[in-house]
Amino acid sequence: MIDKGINYVDYLTILRGYEQEATELLNAAKYSVFCVRVILLITLPLTFVIGVVMIVQSLANYRYLLRKLYARNYCHLTPKDEIGNSSALVGSMRYAGYQVGYIVWGFLIQFLLLTLVASILTAVIQLWSFLDTWIIDKIHALWPVLLTSFVVNIIQLLLAKFFFLQERGEQLAIENRRLFFIMTYFMFFYNIFIGLVSCLLRILKSMILGSLFIPRLDHSVLPRKFQRFDPGFHAFCGFMHVESAHTHSVIMVFISILQAESFNTLKANSEKPSLKSMMGKGIATVNGTYDMVQSKRSRKARWKWLLAYTLIQNPTLCLERKIALAKQKNESIIMTVLQDNYEATPAEEKIDIQI
Repeated sequence: MIDKGINYVDYLTILRGYEQEATELLNAAKYSVFCVRVILLITLPLTFVIGVVMIVQSLANYRYLLRKLYARNYCHLTPKDEIGNSSALVGSMRYAGYQVGYIVWGFLIQFLLLTLVASILTAVIQLWSFLDTWIIDKIHALWPVLLTSFVVNIIQLLLAKFFFLQERGEQLAIENRRLFFIMTYFMFFYNIFIGLVSCLLRILKSMILGSLFIPRLDHSVLPRKFQRFDPGFHAFCGFMHVESAHTHSVIMVFISILQAESFNTLKANSEKPSLKSMMGKGIATVNGTYDMVQSKRSRKARWKWLLAYTLIQNPTLCLERKIALAKQKNESIIMTVLQDNYEATPAEEKIDIQI
């Protein structure tokens, strides 16, 4: 009976130990589920907001770049001569589909990265009781290095502005050249170690910015000379060049003027009355002629208004128009002077000039 009692007590003790472990595991599982739920509730809306902001910025940048293309400014986009007309048109056809696909991939990648960052922060918070001393020790060991790097960078900037450049940095002209070269020599070895850390920061920044700008085709994730290997940016450049060629305000106004003049000429020729009809109509013909004069005046006023609106919307055209008008006026003055001189010359000299 005693042995059985001892065995029963040991069995209960073992069960209680298993029950405590099971309770701890259950609590850990509940906490993990709670953390996953919080992470999803934070990362999903944040990813959606980032996507909406990127789309709005791309629309604003589309308008800005289109205005630059109207002025033949290719500071951001690949020039049309390097793309080619065929490639530009193909890029215009691909752009809409590419944009949707890049937005989807950008949403997925940003969501995964934000989830990863949030999971790491959650694990650090959960294990803070075990890692707090280690993290604090690392901060105490590294803060002198970080502070020294910051101070040295500030000192270099101040020396460059107030001691090594003329007029306190307003002119890119070096003074105190010997001290400048001595400073550059001694800072060379220190900048090597700063460069090692800077390279890691460069990689980290490239990863962050690359993941953020994946949905935006108006920015290439590759350097300037390798943008041709970015199919999304290449399609965007083709789309922008096609839009610029077919929506340019000056070209549209010029074409509309030509079309209106051609239409009015054809209409006037088709409605031109004969001599008999004019003699038979009498007063009606006079009224029709008066209406034609009035329509010509209104059409002339309308084109003047369109010209004024175009010049207001395109200030750079004002100077070009003034130059062209001045050149035309000078040519007319020169022709008038030459004609007056020719008419004032004797007849014999005129014959010699004609010969």
